[in-house]
Amino acid sequence: MKNIFNFFLLLMVLAGCQQNNIQEQLAACQQELSEKTEALEAALNSSESENLSLVHTVYLNVKDDISEADRSRLIEGIKTLASIPGVYNLKTGSFKDLGDKRALSEYEVVLQMEFLDEEAYRHYQQDSVHIGFKKSVADLLAGPPATHDFILQ
Repeated sequence: MKNIFNFFLLLMVLAGCQQNNIQEQLAACQQELSEKTEALEAALNSSESENLSLVHTVYLNVKDDISEADRSRLIEGIKTLASIPGVYNLKTGSFKDLGDKRALSEYEVVLQMEFLDEEAYRHYQQDSVHIGFKKSVADLLAGPPATHDFILQ
């Protein structure tokens, strides 16, 4: 009877060790899958960004009397445009006076993004996120935005 008990005890210890080993292997596989998924997504984004050809720049003339909260709302609203399919490399910033008299200083905020082509740009123009953004910040602008679009060469 003692031998049977010892045998079952030995089986339980071995089974426990094997389960720990399986869990460690599973965790390692999950980590490797996560790393490979990230690498694949980065490669796909990289290959798409190599084909970008259209750059869209928007200059915003912000009212002089807006609060810091409204300025933050404007910047956060701009950042939501990155969620629109086809928008790549969205950047935004505020005017920096470097003493150049030619500078477009009346435009305090600028945003720039890239598209694969004109079709992607036209989709962006009709996207509900873009339209909602324009409506939500119209009261913060002193005038209509100015834009500049160009093709990368």
